Amino acid sequence: MSNTPRNWTPTFKLTSIEKPDMSPYLFHMTTEESLQSILQDQEVGENEGKLIAQTPRHCSDDKYNVPMVCFTDTPPFALDFFRYRWSNSKDRENLKYGIGFDKRAMVAKGVYPTFYANKQVQSQVFGLIKMLKTFDSDNWTTLECEYDQISQQLKKIHEDTLLTLESIKKIMFPLLEDNKYEGYIWEREWRYTSPNNTDFIFSYEDIRIICCTDKDESNFKEIIGENFIKNNPIQFMRTWEEYNEITDFLNKRTQDMNNDIDKRIEKVLAERKGVERYLSHFLVQEQNISKLRQFKDELNIKIKKIALVKVFEKISNVKADSSIKHLIMDNDYEIVITAIAVYYQQKENKIPKPLGFLTKAIQEQWKPRVNEKEKKETIAIITNLMNHIIENDLEINMQEI
Repeated sequence: MSNTPRNWTPTFKLTSIEKPDMSPYLFHMTTEESLQSILQDQEVGENEGKLIAQTPRHCSDDKYNVPMVCFTDTPPFALDFFRYRWSNSKDRENLKYGIGFDKRAMVAKGVYPTFYANKQVQSQVFGLIKMLKTFDSDNWTTLECEYDQISQQLKKIHEDTLLTLESIKKIMFPLLEDNKYEGYIWEREWRYTSPNNTDFIFSYEDIRIICCTDKDESNFKEIIGENFIKNNPIQFMRTWEEYNEITDFLNKRTQDMNNDIDKRIEKVLAERKGVERYLSHFLVQEQNISKLRQFKDELNIKIKKIALVKVFEKISNVKADSSIKHLIMDNDYEIVITAIAVYYQQKENKIPKPLGFLTKAIQEQWKPRVNEKEKKETIAIITNLMNHIIENDLEINMQEI
């Protein structure tokens, strides 16, 4: 039985720290001008906004020609992907604006996930709708004359089935599995539709995030009202900055670490700084910290090995060549520090070939020929030298390694 604690967070409240691909928000992305119009609509009440229901612009099939308001439950740090994927150049330039709503509040208002249907399911749904619509009132009149009770039951089933299928149709969209770009499931779309094709009216209290640029933040704060913002949890975010930081970090993580030793050392130091920044960022954004801490520990072991190269050079007065550097970097830390301790104890014997001695000591995993207490004291000396180099000399003399 696993000791991992159960997570009981309600699904609509799950954050990225609990499941990195989840978000407690639904976003409606738009342009600067549209966002102002949405928040300042003259036909709604105080502290309210309106999203106009429209048919999807990429919808060429009349069967899907349903007015709606579209949202996405993409996590905030991944929203900027929309600018790289949508085809319209104006959108790619201006799509830094949007509203992040509380997901639970949106579900209560009738916003639901889009259902992506393959060709077979589409054909079945639309075929049933067509068949049910062609069964006209004359058919029911004939049935009522002969089988009154049965006809009433069938008529109720007919009406309920048609209503259900029409509701499904409004949140259904083709999977487009045979399309060149394989459809739009990446949008993680949610939709608002209504029987009368009405627009979507929302309260400012449903807003959790406003996406905008630095220069526009004060303008949107003025539209919403400073006093309202003070009393309600609305954040102002630059989603494209988060997207760039995370994609840059992930790209660095996938780069080949097997280049020559100088580049590997520089990259290790840079990645350690990147990880620390990443950790700090996600403490604020509630991201998963535990794996990053583990990764940081691995980097620190590599830093210690780099320092051990300098320790060996200091106690042997010999410049470590590329083979020794690789040997130290590629072997277990405990084996390496023990081997250097052996050399430290034997150095008074004037070892003629320090590099060869250390190579053999690492490869054969030599241990100091002393009692346990003296062994610990010797390793402590090496460890103190290593820590001193990490704290004082490592970055300054990196070009020498």
